[in-house]
Amino acid sequence: MYVIVWKYEVLADAEIDFRIAYGPEGDWARLFAKHEGFIGTELVATDDLHHYLTIDRWESEKAFNAYMERDRNDYRRLDQHFEAFTVTEDLVGRGSTIHSGASGS
Repeated sequence: MYVIVWKYEVLADAEIDFRIAYGPEGDWARLFAKHEGFIGTELVATDDLHHYLTIDRWESEKAFNAYMERDRNDYRRLDQHFEAFTVTEDLVGRGSTIHSGASGS
């Protein structure tokens, strides 16, 4: 599985809208779900006030890259639309999950 983790600091007055848009049933998840290989999105409220993590899961890096090739413009439009909800948006990391006893994936 390939995961992408983002960290956000959200404006206090935008938290409800942020949770709706970035949650597992939200706008991002619906956009990703149109594409083969998308597994799901998880939204995590961290211990830091107004900070959240999103964890997007894909079957593979190849599936994610294929999605980005096909839908890059829609991704950018949605990203720009929801910029107003956040103070910061940082890519924490991306990579393949490790399974016990397996090497490399």
